[in-house]
Amino acid sequence: MNSVRLVANSVIFGFLVLQIGCAPAASSKAELAPIGAPGNGRVIKSRTTHLISSDMAQSGDQMMKLGMQRAVSQSISQSLTENAAISTMTVDWSNFAIPALSNTQIDFGNIAITNLYDDNLNVCGDSGTERCGTAWILIYTIGVGEGFRNTLTGYGAPLEAGQVDAGPEMVGFEDLNATILQTYTIPSSQNVLTHADFPNPTYNIQSDFTEAPAGTYEATFVIEYYLSL
Repeated sequence: MNSVRLVANSVIFGFLVLQIGCAPAASSKAELAPIGAPGNGRVIKSRTTHLISSDMAQSGDQMMKLGMQRAVSQSISQSLTENAAISTMTVDWSNFAIPALSNTQIDFGNIAITNLYDDNLNVCGDSGTERCGTAWILIYTIGVGEGFRNTLTGYGAPLEAGQVDAGPEMVGFEDLNATILQTYTIPSSQNVLTHADFPNPTYNIQSDFTEAPAGTYEATFVIEYYLSL
């Protein structure tokens, strides 16, 4: 039976913009593959989806021309985790934060897999009973388009993610373009897989905002742990 954990927290920032009263709905979200069922040569064992939303102010000159005044805006960050039976994964977002957005390279900080446990490694192949040989940790985004998306203009600020000290890569849009964070070849003698099998499972996330227009931005990250032959 799948277990679902919802964690929501809000951080208040004092830069101008549209006020957000609640978490925006995930619009036009692609249908995600089912947890724990064989498909496309893989079995997804755990998934975390994480929605972020924040605003970037107009420049000072633009505000003067428009007669706008500074207001308090709200940045939103919330997670949903799903696990297949006999499988658990915990993604720690405590070192991930939405900074004040400006036209520069934005560093959101790090996320980390602090717990992963799976003692059912014979779930691969068309039958769902074959021995799995490789474990994967992936990241991608879902929604109406790639990047950290401006909800008004549709501009997508490029998102990057990668293992700390290993260099970031562009975060793909939807699962077919997922970015590989780590892989692990499972020895035939191993019956239990844990987060210790992935050395330093800590990942930095950034976004290139140098060309980003003012407005409200949204992105939904998906982090998946899956097995394949």
